[in-house]
Amino acid sequence: MSYPTFSEISTGLTWMDHQEALNLLYQHEVLNHKLIWACARNHDLEAYALPDRQGCLLWDPRHQHMRVSVLGEHAQFPASFLQEAALLEGPECAMQKIVEAHPNENSSSRTSLIYTLENQDLQMDREFRRLRPDDVEVVNWLIQFNAETRGRTLTRAEVLKMLYASYREFYILEHRQKCAAVAAVNRWTLHYQSVSFVYVPPESRGKGFGRRLMASLSAFILQERKKNALLFADPDNAVANVLYQSLGYQVAGKHVSVLAGGQGQDAERRGPSAEHQLL
Repeated sequence: MSYPTFSEISTGLTWMDHQEALNLLYQHEVLNHKLIWACARNHDLEAYALPDRQGCLLWDPRHQHMRVSVLGEHAQFPASFLQEAALLEGPECAMQKIVEAHPNENSSSRTSLIYTLENQDLQMDREFRRLRPDDVEVVNWLIQFNAETRGRTLTRAEVLKMLYASYREFYILEHRQKCAAVAAVNRWTLHYQSVSFVYVPPESRGKGFGRRLMASLSAFILQERKKNALLFADPDNAVANVLYQSLGYQVAGKHVSVLAGGQGQDAERRGPSAEHQLL
Protein backbone atom coordinates (compact mmCIF):
# COMPACT_ATOMS: atom_id res chain seq x y z
CA MET A 1 0.00 0.00 0.00
CA SER A 2 1.39 3.41 -0.92
CA TYR A 3 1.12 6.56 1.17
CA PRO A 4 1.25 10.16 -0.03
CA THR A 5 4.43 12.02 0.70
CA PHE A 6 4.26 15.17 2.75
CA SER A 7 5.42 17.15 -0.27
CA GLU A 8 2.13 16.23 -1.92
CA ILE A 9 0.05 17.81 0.82
CA SER A 10 2.20 20.77 1.86
CA THR A 11 4.10 23.52 0.14
CA GLY A 12 7.08 25.62 1.10
CA LEU A 13 9.17 22.62 2.21
CA THR A 14 12.43 21.31 0.79
CA TRP A 15 13.19 17.59 0.86
CA MET A 16 16.39 16.63 2.72
CA ASP A 17 18.35 13.44 3.14
CA HIS A 18 18.86 12.11 6.66
CA GLN A 19 22.36 13.49 7.04
CA GLU A 20 21.21 17.01 6.15
CA ALA A 21 18.39 16.70 8.67
CA LEU A 22 20.76 15.47 11.38
CA ASN A 23 23.11 18.37 10.74
CA LEU A 24 20.27 20.84 11.29
CA LEU A 25 18.96 19.05 14.39
CA TYR A 26 22.38 18.97 16.02
CA GLN A 27 22.37 22.74 16.26
CA HIS A 28 20.10 22.36 19.31
CA GLU A 29 21.06 18.90 20.47
CA VAL A 30 19.20 18.73 23.80
CA LEU A 31 15.84 20.03 22.62
CA ASN A 32 16.06 17.90 19.47
CA HIS A 33 17.22 14.72 21.20
CA LYS A 34 14.16 12.63 20.34
CA LEU A 35 14.09 13.97 16.80
CA ILE A 36 17.77 13.20 16.23
CA TRP A 37 17.24 9.64 17.37
CA ALA A 38 14.14 9.14 15.24
CA CYS A 39 15.88 10.51 12.18
CA ALA A 40 19.04 8.46 12.70
CA ARG A 41 17.24 5.14 13.25
CA ASN A 42 14.12 5.33 11.09
CA HIS A 43 14.89 5.73 7.44
CA ASP A 44 11.21 5.32 6.58
CA LEU A 45 10.76 8.89 7.80
CA GLU A 46 10.80 11.68 5.26
CA ALA A 47 12.85 14.76 6.12
CA TYR A 48 12.18 18.33 5.00
CA ALA A 49 13.67 21.74 5.68
CA LEU A 50 11.33 24.55 6.68
CA PRO A 51 11.47 27.69 4.51
CA ASP A 52 14.86 29.44 4.65
CA ARG A 53 16.22 26.35 6.46
CA GLN A 54 14.79 27.64 9.74
CA GLY A 55 14.11 24.15 11.02
CA CYS A 56 13.59 20.51 10.21
CA LEU A 57 10.44 18.44 9.80
CA LEU A 58 10.33 14.64 10.05
CA TRP A 59 7.23 13.06 8.55
CA ASP A 60 6.02 9.47 9.01
CA PRO A 61 3.63 8.94 6.07
CA ARG A 62 2.22 5.67 7.41
CA HIS A 63 1.03 7.01 10.77
CA GLN A 64 0.78 10.72 9.86
CA HIS A 65 3.17 11.45 12.71
CA MET A 66 5.11 14.69 12.36
CA ARG A 67 8.09 15.87 14.41
CA VAL A 68 9.10 19.48 14.08
CA SER A 69 12.16 21.43 15.10
CA VAL A 70 12.58 25.19 14.85
CA LEU A 71 16.01 26.81 14.70
CA GLY A 72 14.97 30.39 14.12
CA GLU A 73 12.45 32.84 15.57
CA HIS A 74 10.63 33.50 12.32
CA ALA A 75 10.11 30.03 10.89
CA GLN A 76 6.93 29.63 8.86
CA PHE A 77 4.62 26.63 8.76
CA PRO A 78 2.30 25.41 6.00
CA ALA A 79 -1.33 25.93 6.96
CA SER A 80 -2.14 22.24 6.49
CA PHE A 81 0.01 21.02 9.40
CA LEU A 82 -2.73 20.40 11.95
CA GLN A 83 -5.20 19.32 9.30
CA GLU A 84 -2.98 16.60 7.83
CA ALA A 85 -1.06 15.21 10.81
CA ALA A 86 -2.70 12.99 13.42
CA LEU A 87 0.17 13.48 15.87
CA LEU A 88 2.74 16.27 16.08
CA GLU A 89 5.65 16.55 18.49
CA GLY A 90 8.74 18.62 19.01
CA PRO A 91 10.38 21.21 21.27
CA GLU A 92 7.96 23.67 22.81
CA CYS A 93 9.44 26.54 20.79
CA ALA A 94 8.31 24.76 17.62
CA MET A 95 4.99 23.39 18.80
CA GLN A 96 3.80 26.62 20.41
CA LYS A 97 4.19 28.46 17.12
CA ILE A 98 2.21 25.82 15.25
CA VAL A 99 -0.66 25.75 17.74
CA GLU A 100 -0.82 29.54 17.96
CA ALA A 101 -0.73 29.94 14.19
CA HIS A 102 -3.34 27.25 13.54
CA PRO A 103 -5.58 26.85 16.60
CA ASN A 104 -7.79 23.79 16.65
CA GLU A 105 -10.21 23.35 19.54
CA ASN A 106 -10.30 19.58 18.91
CA SER A 107 -6.57 19.19 19.51
CA SER A 108 -5.08 18.15 22.84
CA SER A 109 -1.49 18.52 23.96
CA ARG A 110 0.89 17.06 26.52
CA THR A 111 4.08 18.69 27.76
CA SER A 112 7.19 17.07 29.20
CA LEU A 113 10.11 18.70 30.97
CA ILE A 114 13.51 17.99 29.44
CA TYR A 115 16.12 17.53 32.16
CA THR A 116 19.89 17.40 31.67
CA LEU A 117 22.70 16.59 34.07
CA GLU A 118 26.33 17.60 33.70
CA ASN A 119 29.45 17.32 35.88
CA GLN A 120 27.86 16.10 39.10
CA ASP A 121 29.85 14.23 41.77
CA LEU A 122 27.61 11.17 42.06
CA GLN A 123 28.62 7.66 43.07
CA MET A 124 27.51 4.28 41.77
CA ASP A 125 25.88 2.17 44.49
CA ARG A 126 27.56 -1.17 45.17
CA GLU A 127 24.17 -2.83 44.61
CA PHE A 128 23.79 -1.25 41.19
CA ARG A 129 24.37 -3.62 38.28
CA ARG A 130 23.29 -4.51 34.79
CA LEU A 131 20.19 -6.65 34.23
CA ARG A 132 20.84 -10.41 34.08
CA PRO A 133 18.78 -13.11 32.32
CA ASP A 134 17.78 -14.54 35.71
CA ASP A 135 16.12 -11.27 36.78
CA VAL A 136 12.78 -12.72 35.73
CA GLU A 137 10.67 -10.38 37.87
CA VAL A 138 11.62 -7.45 35.67
CA VAL A 139 9.47 -8.81 32.85
CA ASN A 140 6.36 -8.42 35.03
CA TRP A 141 7.58 -5.00 36.19
CA LEU A 142 7.73 -3.70 32.63
CA ILE A 143 4.29 -5.08 31.92
CA GLN A 144 3.07 -3.16 34.99
CA PHE A 145 5.05 -0.09 33.95
CA ASN A 146 3.34 0.06 30.55
CA ALA A 147 -0.07 -0.53 32.10
CA GLU A 148 0.42 2.22 34.70
CA THR A 149 2.07 4.89 32.56
CA ARG A 150 1.12 4.10 28.98
CA GLY A 151 -2.32 2.59 29.35
CA ARG A 152 -1.57 -0.57 27.39
CA THR A 153 -0.73 -4.18 28.19
CA LEU A 154 2.30 -5.78 26.59
CA THR A 155 2.85 -9.50 26.10
CA ARG A 156 5.90 -11.22 27.57
CA ALA A 157 7.32 -11.55 24.06
CA GLU A 158 7.00 -7.79 23.52
CA VAL A 159 8.71 -7.07 26.84
CA LEU A 160 11.57 -9.46 26.12
CA LYS A 161 12.11 -7.74 22.79
CA MET A 162 12.20 -4.43 24.66
CA LEU A 163 14.63 -5.75 27.27
CA TYR A 164 17.17 -7.00 24.79
CA ALA A 165 17.01 -4.34 22.11
CA SER A 166 20.53 -3.59 20.92
CA TYR A 167 20.20 0.17 21.53
CA ARG A 168 18.88 -0.11 25.10
CA GLU A 169 20.47 -1.37 28.33
CA PHE A 170 18.58 -2.10 31.55
CA TYR A 171 20.09 -1.72 34.99
CA ILE A 172 19.01 -2.94 38.42
CA LEU A 173 19.30 -1.77 42.00
CA GLU A 174 19.40 -4.71 44.39
CA HIS A 175 18.32 -4.88 48.01
CA ARG A 176 19.15 -7.97 50.04
CA GLN A 177 20.07 -9.77 46.83
CA LYS A 178 16.69 -9.08 45.26
CA CYS A 179 15.80 -6.62 42.51
CA ALA A 180 14.31 -3.45 43.98
CA ALA A 181 14.16 -1.05 41.00
CA VAL A 182 14.91 -0.96 37.29
CA ALA A 183 15.80 1.66 34.70
CA ALA A 184 17.27 1.86 31.23
CA VAL A 185 19.72 3.93 29.24
CA ASN A 186 18.90 4.17 25.57
CA ARG A 187 18.92 7.05 23.08
CA TRP A 188 22.24 8.81 22.69
CA THR A 189 23.61 11.71 20.71
CA LEU A 190 27.03 13.32 20.46
CA HIS A 191 26.97 14.68 24.02
CA TYR A 192 23.96 13.06 25.74
CA GLN A 193 22.51 9.70 26.70
CA SER A 194 18.97 9.39 27.96
CA VAL A 195 17.42 7.62 30.94
CA SER A 196 14.01 5.94 30.64
CA PHE A 197 11.82 3.12 31.98
CA VAL A 198 12.56 4.09 35.58
CA TYR A 199 10.33 1.84 37.66
CA VAL A 200 10.04 0.92 41.32
CA PRO A 201 7.40 -1.75 42.01
CA PRO A 202 4.66 -0.77 44.49
CA GLU A 203 6.00 -2.94 47.30
CA SER A 204 9.40 -1.19 47.12
CA ARG A 205 8.28 2.43 46.88
CA GLY A 206 8.99 5.02 49.54
CA LYS A 207 12.25 3.36 50.62
CA GLY A 208 14.76 5.42 48.64
CA PHE A 209 15.42 2.81 45.97
CA GLY A 210 14.44 5.17 43.16
CA ARG A 211 16.94 7.78 44.31
CA ARG A 212 19.77 5.26 44.69
CA LEU A 213 19.07 3.85 41.24
CA MET A 214 18.87 7.27 39.56
CA ALA A 215 22.06 8.46 41.27
CA SER A 216 23.90 5.32 40.18
CA LEU A 217 22.62 5.35 36.63
CA SER A 218 23.42 9.04 36.26
CA ALA A 219 26.95 8.47 37.60
CA PHE A 220 27.35 5.58 35.16
CA ILE A 221 26.44 7.79 32.19
CA LEU A 222 28.70 10.63 33.31
CA GLN A 223 31.71 8.56 34.36
CA GLU A 224 31.62 5.42 32.23
CA ARG A 225 29.92 6.65 29.08
CA LYS A 226 31.55 10.09 29.24
CA LYS A 227 28.27 11.74 28.26
CA ASN A 228 25.78 14.05 29.90
CA ALA A 229 22.51 12.54 31.14
CA LEU A 230 19.10 13.49 29.79
CA LEU A 231 15.54 12.50 30.65
CA PHE A 232 11.91 13.50 30.08
CA ALA A 233 9.60 14.06 33.05
CA ASP A 234 5.94 14.77 33.71
CA PRO A 235 5.62 18.34 35.11
CA ASP A 236 2.83 17.10 37.41
CA ASN A 237 4.91 14.33 39.00
CA ALA A 238 6.16 16.31 41.99
CA VAL A 239 8.01 13.39 43.58
CA ALA A 240 10.02 12.63 40.46
CA ASN A 241 10.82 16.29 39.77
CA VAL A 242 12.07 16.89 43.30
CA LEU A 243 14.26 13.80 43.00
CA TYR A 244 15.80 14.81 39.66
CA GLN A 245 16.52 18.32 40.86
CA SER A 246 18.07 17.04 44.09
CA LEU A 247 20.52 15.00 42.00
CA GLY A 248 21.53 18.09 40.02
CA TYR A 249 19.30 17.74 36.95
CA GLN A 250 18.25 21.06 35.43
CA VAL A 251 15.38 21.86 33.09
CA ALA A 252 16.78 22.51 29.62
CA GLY A 253 13.47 22.94 27.82
CA LYS A 254 10.10 21.36 27.14
CA HIS A 255 8.83 18.76 24.69
CA VAL A 256 5.24 18.93 23.44
CA SER A 257 2.99 16.37 21.75
CA VAL A 258 -0.21 17.49 20.04
CA LEU A 259 -2.98 15.06 19.12
CA ALA A 260 -4.80 16.76 16.30
CA GLY A 261 -8.54 16.27 16.41
CA GLY A 262 -8.22 13.84 19.32
CA GLN A 263 -6.76 11.11 17.08
CA GLY A 264 -4.64 8.34 18.53
CA GLN A 265 -5.32 9.20 22.15
CA ASP A 266 -5.35 5.61 23.39
CA ALA A 267 -1.97 4.86 21.86
CA GLU A 268 -0.31 8.12 22.77
CA ARG A 269 -2.14 9.36 25.85
CA ARG A 270 0.84 8.89 28.10
CA GLY A 271 3.07 11.19 26.00
CA PRO A 272 6.85 11.15 26.29
CA SER A 273 6.71 12.31 29.90
CA ALA A 274 5.40 9.07 31.38
CA GLU A 275 8.65 7.11 31.15
CA HIS A 276 9.23 7.21 34.91
CA GLN A 277 7.31 5.74 37.83
CA LEU A 278 9.03 6.59 41.10
CA LEU A 279 6.17 6.94 43.55
